Amino acid sequence: MAVVNLELKNEIKQRELAEKKLLEKANDLQNSNNLLKQLTYSASHDLKEPLRNITLMTQHFQKKFTEQIEKEERTT
Repeated sequence: MAVVNLELKNEIKQRELAEKKLLEKANDLQNSNNLLKQLTYSASHDLKEPLRNITLMTQHFQKKFTEQIEKEERTT
């Protein structure tokens, strides 16, 4: 009976250690996910401004050249 109790106590300790390691890994994963979210937010935010500038310049050139083409068409 004492041997069985000792084996059960050892198994309980092993399971408690495994559970502790699992919780640590889960916390590490959560921290990594939070860092990844911050990184993707920053990257997304940083890319929006250049894209906005490209869009504005494209619209500007489109308007400018459309007006020039229309003027040329009227004079010919």
